[in-house]
Amino acid sequence: PAATKGDAPPIPLTVSPFPGTTLSVVRLDLPGDLTLYDTPGALPQSTIAPRLLPEELKILVPQEEIRPRVYQLRDPGQTIFLGGLVRVDFVSGPPQPLVVYASPRIRVHRMKLARADELYARHVGELLFPPTRDRAERFALRERISLRLPALPEKRDIAVGSVGWVVQHGHPGEFVVHVPEGVRVYVREAMV
Repeated sequence: PAATKGDAPPIPLTVSPFPGTTLSVVRLDLPGDLTLYDTPGALPQSTIAPRLLPEELKILVPQEEIRPRVYQLRDPGQTIFLGGLVRVDFVSGPPQPLVVYASPRIRVHRMKLARADELYARHVGELLFPPTRDRAERFALRERISLRLPALPEKRDIAVGSVGWVVQHGHPGEFVVHVPEGVRVYVREAMV
């Protein structure tokens, strides 16, 4: 129960790792005449989370520590899938160590770019999960974002809203990121 002023009954708070659980404004009176308001947030449509079913969201939202998964892409022409939700193609550049940060329950799969379309068509919803096979069309990777990354002394992230990010170590390179329509992909200074 939350702290309250006077004789008012405590306010029960809902705690959840899932976005969108605050349904109305909750007022919390804190010591020192401070008041905290917890309000419902809006999930941006440029992320994948608002499109997922609760059972799919459980896979996307980490329940345990996120550990980096390192993939050495020695030659261009390789692809990394983050489930069936994101595909990162390494098109050109020197060898690239890419580090994936996403929920441990999202299956990450590395393969040759030449076979990526075939693998996706045959295995989305199974090997490439989430989404489930019956919802794969809703998450089809129709958007292609081309990234030409110049050499930098520091690392940077290729981030996809509510799925995770891939750390690129500042080497020059060309990448193509495939995501469902309307999902934002952005490059930022590395968080880790």
